[in-house]
Amino acid sequence: MKKSLQHIILEILSERGLLSKEDIVPEAIFRVSDSSSLKAVDERSFKPEYLISRTLKRLEERGFVNFEYSDDTCSISLTSIGREHVKQQPLQNPIALHPDFSFDGFYRVVMLDFGEEDRKIRDEVRKSLVSIGCIQMRSGVWVTQHPIEEFIEFLREKHALNSEITLMKVADISPNPFEE
Repeated sequence: MKKSLQHIILEILSERGLLSKEDIVPEAIFRVSDSSSLKAVDERSFKPEYLISRTLKRLEERGFVNFEYSDDTCSISLTSIGREHVKQQPLQNPIALHPDFSFDGFYRVVMLDFGEEDRKIRDEVRKSLVSIGCIQMRSGVWVTQHPIEEFIEFLREKHALNSEITLMKVADISPNPFEE
């Protein structure tokens, strides 16, 4: 998944909270080093510190980060707008991250129970389930052969859900949607 430098910096701040500029630069360089987001940059003119400083300035202009100056240090943190932007970023597909997956003999059944007032979240969760290869068996019931426990936990945390998503690990399903 190709990520922009802005997205990488927002991820770092989201994970770590308040950081100094000196802490962000090496972490961002490390994460970008094997990313395709900088492949087009001419290596002779590549100045990572400059690119990161410029990106941080753009993020501040957009209202995503806040600079706090004290003594000789400059600390950077996400604003509420920045945190909301990070939440809206597309989810990484756990199946794409583990292409060497082999079926472990258990199906994962996901049951959704959202009220109509939570329609927007419900639709986003459904799209996420489809994107990772889940098959809808009936209204609110999805099934996959892939281990998606961490992904479901991420969805719960991202949307502050608990009882709205139920995950079951079962050995047999009848009728089996994966058999022809």
